[in-house]
Amino acid sequence: MRAGKDNTDDANTMQTNIARIVQPDAADHARTTILVVDDDATARLTISAMISNEDEYRVVLGTGAAEARERLPLIEPDVIVCDFVMDEVSGDEFFRWLKADRRWRYVPIIAVTRLAHGSSGLDNSQVRANLLNAGADAIAAKPINAAELRAMVYAAARTRRLYQNLMREGS
Repeated sequence: MRAGKDNTDDANTMQTNIARIVQPDAADHARTTILVVDDDATARLTISAMISNEDEYRVVLGTGAAEARERLPLIEPDVIVCDFVMDEVSGDEFFRWLKADRRWRYVPIIAVTRLAHGSSGLDNSQVRANLLNAGADAIAAKPINAAELRAMVYAAARTRRLYQNLMREGS
């Protein structure tokens, strides 16, 4: 069945993208780098498959905030798609850390979260406000709509390019 082949192709694409972290090829430098951070392997692969575009994006996977922090200088992401709820460090704590560091301050962040009433008693609007206040630039609610996520990534990448062009012109 075709779904099995697609899953194999997606897994092969992910392995190729992961390998590029160590030895990026010349074409990778021209593409937008998207860092997907989630402590759930299935979620990482699903999000990556939703936004993968071989011609435009280089997707790099991260298993959590601590790993992403260590690898950021090697990855130099243009956009970060990050789960809000992770085991070691919450997404909002990671977002605040990113926005406090001048190297990553202007990298757009798309927060991924399940917006529902939880044990904290926060409603969806409060969760969204907290994520935006922590540094998220956009919020993708689970279950994620692939077309909406692709549009968010595209808009975030466009914003990143505009900012980079302004910085070059100002130098």
